[in-house]
Amino acid sequence: MLKYLIKDKDTTFFAHVTGDSLNNIGVFNEDLLIIQKGLFPRENDIVVVFYQGEFYVKRYIPKYKENSLSIEQIRLKSEKPAYNDMYINEDSDFQLWGVATFNIHKLRK
Repeated sequence: MLKYLIKDKDTTFFAHVTGDSLNNIGVFNEDLLIIQKGLFPRENDIVVVFYQGEFYVKRYIPKYKENSLSIEQIRLKSEKPAYNDMYINEDSDFQLWGVATFNIHKLRK
């Protein structure tokens, strides 16, 4: 089972979710994410980022420059209307930490 969940033990880490901005897609407060560093995020992936001194888990939505594969802007989307999306450009204090590959949700309290 672990081979299915963890593709590369050297680049995989675990993190607990704090907050409710992704509740609408089934990622809840205190869920455990399996996150892989080094993966290039695809559009709509759930990513972990370090932005302006804080960690966030958001949906990754890139905007490409016209007729190019260069990213012009990244939208970090919340899945709850009460939260604003974040917009990342080349001047932003931003670091991608990894792509969430699995979400473990505790069923028994």
